[in-house]
Amino acid sequence: MGSFTVISRLQRNTKQHETERERLLAESALVTADWRAEASIGEISDEDRDKLKAWLAYNKAVKATEVGEEWPPVPES
Repeated sequence: MGSFTVISRLQRNTKQHETERERLLAESALVTADWRAEASIGEISDEDRDKLKAWLAYNKAVKATEVGEEWPPVPES
């Protein structure tokens, strides 16, 4: 029964981690939506392009974060 508890705790931690990952990526999508649209038509300022690049790097880091690791810091927007 002890190993069942460990597996359940691991599964719970994994689910919480994935839920938080989804939340962080959804927040990032909201922050970057206008910049992405501007970039797609070539109408983005250099400052906003730099911000978008920082958020895209953040997304990549969030996706690479393993259970138990700290999340990367949120970029300035």
